[in-house]
Formats: sequence, structure tokens, C-alpha cells
Amino acid sequence: MTGVTQAALDPRGTLGRDYARHFDVDLERVNLTYSNDLSERTNLLALAYQYRDHTQFWSAPQRFSSTGAPISSPDAYTTFNDYHQTQRGVKSELRTTTGPMAWMGGVEFKRNEYLNQTHAMVGYRNSPSPMERPTAAGTVFTDDRTGESVQALYGEGQWRLATDWTLTGNLRHDRIELDYDAKPVSGNRNSAIAERKTFDADSARLGLSWSGLANTVLFGNISTGFRAPTVDQLYRGSQNPSGSVANNPDLKTEQATNFEVGMRKTFTLLDREASLQTAVFQIDRKDFILDTNGQYSNGNAANIARYENIGGARSRGLELALQSSISPAWSWDLAYTYLDSTFTQYDQFLLAQGNPRGTLVGTGACTGPNPNWNNCYQLVPYNNTGNKVPRVPPHAVNLRTSWKPDQAWKLSTELDYRATAWADEINQEKWPGRTVFNLMVDYRRKTTWLSGATLSAFVRVDNVFDKRHYTIARGTNDAQSYATNFQYDGRYNAEDMSITVDPGRVWRVGMALRF
Repeated sequence: MTGVTQAALDPRGTLGRDYARHFDVDLERVNLTYSNDLSERTNLLALAYQYRDHTQFWSAPQRFSSTGAPISSPDAYTTFNDYHQTQRGVKSELRTTTGPMAWMGGVEFKRNEYLNQTHAMVGYRNSPSPMERPTAAGTVFTDDRTGESVQALYGEGQWRLATDWTLTGNLRHDRIELDYDAKPVSGNRNSAIAERKTFDADSARLGLSWSGLANTVLFGNISTGFRAPTVDQLYRGSQNPSGSVANNPDLKTEQATNFEVGMRKTFTLLDREASLQTAVFQIDRKDFILDTNGQYSNGNAANIARYENIGGARSRGLELALQSSISPAWSWDLAYTYLDSTFTQYDQFLLAQGNPRGTLVGTGACTGPNPNWNNCYQLVPYNNTGNKVPRVPPHAVNLRTSWKPDQAWKLSTELDYRATAWADEINQEKWPGRTVFNLMVDYRRKTTWLSGATLSAFVRVDNVFDKRHYTIARGTNDAQSYATNFQYDGRYNAEDMSITVDPGRVWRVGMALRF
């Protein structure tokens, strides 16, 4: 739902209209694994998989009819989305040891295909203005295919330098090939599109550990990572021609560097064995890919929207994990994370106020005796450098306890806490913190009627106390909310946030047979 008023009065979203609803999802996954110990020191592992996802849904609530009349029906939507995803891959690894050295080499191949088609479910206008040309029912907005091919070669080596010292290093090279084709659709000024893009990326890690103290291991490492641009970021203009969003095929791969030092230790706590692991880290990301109109507002103020390598971010934090037991039947584990994430570069952000499909009035307000924000919009510039990265809680705590009355049964409880975080890039509106309690009962035993098989079943209750909280909250621009009777008001505040409210208490039941 849109805005805090609707989130409070209508947590299930029955009074207003989500941006997307009426989902029909069909999923399928198949895995095949092969493992063979070629010798006492050598193992060969191979994995093949296929994953399919066919999703259909409605999006973009209808605000006005083709004649410009207001529409408020909860079932009135403009766009039908039909999405197919198929991912296939194989991976093989060979591991061996020789004296103080251990080696692993691997190869990976992926072949993914994404098909996307959207069309108008009804005839409509985006504003009541008679100057706007209506969109006819059946109009095809997108009809495209993305092929993604990944070839990777990687390896890792581990060398025991001395009795207490171990050096580990790994290196991986990825070649990512994107193959994007879009058929001609209504309003596509570029007609058919056929684009090819290739990215080569290397990532590496070097780590050192020391176990010279009793029951203690100290470690440190430096590693690199990457994230290649997506087709949506490269060719958004071709995917959404009616939005006039600019393509940017010259985007560079995002890069990340991670530094980490930590400790693993076992000790006695209240006469019980306990283990502690803690680490401090810093992750620097550069060439962060962001939309000039906001990280999540691809189509807003679309006349100038474009993805750019305009961002940078730094995340610093502490992770701590403590595990122990109270008795042979009772055990517990505690995890805590402190995380500070800040934009180190993000000096170009334009927040749209009013209808982004209306007439652009620059940085001023809509003029006239009766300004109508449904017909025009303005852009408010922000420099977000130094702001906190949104939707990153600075504190997170997870506490679990387990009780095993016998070998077959286990009862587990969980407390999960997330601190308050910012909901938007400009750090104006907040995503409230929350604490929830979960409960799970597990049953597991060997069967007598199928040799070697294990039967397991579980009952899980999430959010036991039925606490209403925001699962996620995002803020990007002025929106048509329940509080403003689904009209643009030329302001940005908490009523413009996109909010998903937790469904409350949820029961899950499952069972499995493994043999």
C-alpha cells in the first residue's frame, strides 16, 4: 500500500491498490549432484540444475479512463505482465591435497533466458488532461528476450606455512554475455532492438589465519567482488519506450573491496562448551549503478532518467555469533550485527513531485489559479553524498533456543530484532524497527519400512504474537496515496512511501522423505 495512513487503516491493502497484485506464480527446480572420491586425497564434484519461473500479474493501477474520468475501483489496473525465466547451469570442482598444500579447481557454465511481455488491459489516460493521447486496450508495451551466458574459471589454494599459520588464496574469472532482443511495439521509436554486451570480471581473495593460542583462531582477509550491469539498466529506454528513459550501454561493472579481521574461539561458559566468532569488516563499493532519479524510481521524471555509474558506498560493521547450551537437551545461539552503510558518492538525485508523466515545470511549482499536480510535476535536486544507505538497519539481533526432549523431537523459539532505518535515499522518512517471535517444532526419525530413509516434518509459526510491522518501506517520490484520495499533491512525505505490512501470524507445515 501507499503511505502510513493506509498501512495503519488497511494493512491488508483492501481499501487501496498496490502497484502490483493478482500474482500467479509457477516454479520448478531440478538438481542433479555427482560426487566421487577418486582417492583418499582427491574428490570430484559435479552439479547440474534447471530452474523455471512463469509469473503473471497486474501492475499500474488505473487512475483515469480513456476519456479522463477518475477511476478508483480496486480491481482497475492498466498493465498485464507475463514473465518467463529459465536458468540452467553446470559446475564441476576437483579437490586434492599434497603434503602442506590443498588445491581446488572449478569451472561453471550458466545459460539463462528471460522472456517479458506486457500489454494494456484496458484503455486509459495517465492524467485527466484532454491534451494527452489515451492508451488503447491491447497496446503492447514490451516484448523482449534476454539471454545471459556466464563462463567462469576459478581455483583456490591453501598452504600451511607453519604449524600455526595457514595462507589461503583464490581467484575467479567470469565472462558474462548479455543478448537482448526487443520486438517492435506501439510507441517504440527505435523499432526492433538487438543488443549484445560482454563483461569480463576478476575477483580474488587472500586470507591468513593463526592458531597459536589455545582453542583460538585469529584470521584476516582481503577480497574483491563485482556486479555487472543488468539489461534493465543498460537498455531501459528500449524496454520502456513510452517512458522516454535513456539507454546507457556504456555502464561499467560495479567493484567492491572487502577487508575483514576476526576471531574464532571455543571456551567454557557456565560449565558448558561454547563457541564465539566475531569479525569487523569494511566494504567499499565504487562505480555504484544508480538511476539519476533514485535507486528505485526508474520511470519517474522519465524525460531525463538514466542509469549511471554515479555512486559509491562504504559499509563498516561488526558481526558476532555466540553458541552454547544450558543442558544436554537445551541449546542456544545469539547473533548480533552492527552495520553502518553510507553513500560516499551520490551527488545527483532528482525527486519528482506531482505526476511524472505530466508537464515538466522545472524546479518551480505548478502555476495557475488552481494548480493541478495530476497534470504537471517538478524536480527537486538532492546531493545524497554522506547520507545513510536506505533500508539498512544499523543493529540486528537474532536469538534462538532449542529443546530436544528426545532424539526425534525438537522445539525451537526465535527472537528477531531489526533497528529503525531510513526508508529513502534523501534520509527524510524512516522504516520503523521491529521485534518478532517465531516458533518451530521439528520431528525427524529413521523409517523401518524404507532402509536408510529419514522422515522429517515440521510446524512453524512466524510472528507468534501477531505484531503488525512494515516488512519493507521505500520512499522515492510524490505518489497517489490513500490519504490524498489517490491524487498527487506536489509534496513528498510519509504518505508517499511504498509499504508492505507483515501479514501477521503465519503457519507453515511441511514434511520430507530423504533416502
